[in-house]
Amino acid sequence: MYYVEESHPAIIDKEMHTAVQLEMERRRAFAEKYNISKLDYATVDNPFAGRVICGHCGSPFGRKVWNSTDERLRRVVWRCNKKYEVKGKRAVRISI
Repeated sequence: MYYVEESHPAIIDKEMHTAVQLEMERRRAFAEKYNISKLDYATVDNPFAGRVICGHCGSPFGRKVWNSTDERLRRVVWRCNKKYEVKGKRAVRISI
C-alpha cells in the first residue's frame, strides 16, 4: 500500500478544507460552552433545533406544538426547553 500526494485533482481545495475544519471546531466549542449534547437535531421540518439558545439560561430552544380541538388554532412555537422543567411550574429565570 502506498500513499502518493497530489496524484489527482482534489475535490475541494486545501483552503476550503481548512475553513470547514475551523467551522466544525467552532460549532463543537459552542455546543460545549452551552452544554448542548447534540447540534445535529436539525431536519427539514425543524431547522433550528439545538441552534437557538435562550438568552436567560443558556439552554437550547425547542419546537413545541400547542394543540387544540380546532385545527385552525393549532400552533407551532419555539420556547426555552427549561421553561417548564417541572410540569405546571415555571422555571426561575437566572441572568447570565
